[in-house]
Parts: sequence; C-alpha cells; structure tokens
Amino acid sequence: MLFELMAPFYDKFMQKVALDHSGYIPEWLDPLKGSKVLDLGGGTGINAVGLAAAGCKQN
Repeated sequence: MLFELMAPFYDKFMQKVALDHSGYIPEWLDPLKGSKVLDLGGGTGINAVGLAAAGCKQN
C-alpha cells in the first residue's frame, strides 16, 4: 500500500532531476528481439505500458 502511494511522487521526482532513463529501455532491448528477458530491474513500473506496446510480456 505504501508503495502505491509513493510511486507517483517518486516517478515525478526522478523525472524532474533527470534521473529517469526508463524511456530508453525499449531502445536498449531492440537488439534482443526474439530473446526472453527475465528481469529489467526494480522500479515503479512507469514504463510498463511502453514495454507492453513494444511486445514485451510479463511472466
């Protein structure tokens, strides 16, 4: 529950201080097309919609 309350503020803070690089993840994964990626690391899931649109699946 605390995570759900904090996540939006954390994401906005990371964007304001230019530390959010999650938008680059689909670009970084491009050479791995057809491969199974087990973990993209931690985070709040801010990029989940973009990754899903790029064809990534959650297990």
